[in-house]
Amino acid sequence: MAIGGRELRFSQIEKLLQNIISSQRTVICIDGLDQCRVRNRLKLLNSLREILKKSLGTRLFLTGKPDIQSEIKTQFDGALTIVSKTSTKGDVISYLCARLDEDPAPDAMDGILKADILNRIPQTMPNVYVSAAMGNP
Repeated sequence: MAIGGRELRFSQIEKLLQNIISSQRTVICIDGLDQCRVRNRLKLLNSLREILKKSLGTRLFLTGKPDIQSEIKTQFDGALTIVSKTSTKGDVISYLCARLDEDPAPDAMDGILKADILNRIPQTMPNVYVSAAMGNP
């Protein structure tokens, strides 16, 4: 995370989040947690655990591939509910269609390119698994 062109350390991010969430109910969403380097992911999960301990009104929503489930369970010692979902080819196509419909330069793509995108990308993602951990209400 960078603020004002300067990269923050985990301790600084934790303090920043703590200040924000101390005064209001907050939901922290982190998508693609599995894409974070293992060392950084463990630091991040540890910081999030500490934030949740100090702020009972904060909820957490994480997404990532199934291989990080055990890390999440270990870091939060069962305090989170794990929900697993398998994305289907149809889910991926629906997502792509929605994103393509939001294209700020629609004239840059013709029907052939759009069809090619909708055909090729789902083939390269045969089974996309998403695991979500949500804070207990």
